[in-house]
Formats: sequence, structure tokens, C-alpha cells
Amino acid sequence: MLCLLGKNIWSNFDEWYFGNPFRGHVREPVIADLYKILKIMDFEAAGIFGRNWLGMYNQKTRAIVSVFDLLLQLRPSLCSNLYIIGRKPQ
Repeated sequence: MLCLLGKNIWSNFDEWYFGNPFRGHVREPVIADLYKILKIMDFEAAGIFGRNWLGMYNQKTRAIVSVFDLLLQLRPSLCSNLYIIGRKPQ
């Protein structure tokens, strides 16, 4: 349930990002993590979006996956893949 709310149930961000080397469970970043990474790199967020590629390459499932992908794009935190676009501040 926490993943649906955009929370990560594994390790905390600092342990995962700054651990040298990180030896915990595989951790997929959530939207808040992506914003933190941009801040660490001195970037500002220009946009965030999600996509769902699983099932797109199968002719039998592509149509239904495409419909769900369009709906889920309205809530990127629910998508299987998250992307953030950053830019250096002017």
C-alpha cells in the first residue's frame, strides 16, 4: 500500500544514495527521491513523468496496456517507470 502512495518501504534515502557501497535490498526511487537527487546535483526540476512499458511489446496486450498507460500518466507515482527532467538554474 505504501508504494501506491509514493512511499518507499525499503531503506532510507541517505543510506541508499550515499552508502558506499550500498548493500541493502534493491531500491527503486520514488518521486521524492528523484527531486532529492536533482537538488544534490544543483539542478532544478523541469518536469516529471511516468510511463508503463511492460506489455507494450506484446501485440496481444499492447492496446489495453496503452489505455492504462495513458490513465496512469496522470499520476506518475503509479507508473512502473519514473523520469525526471532537470536543468541547471540560470
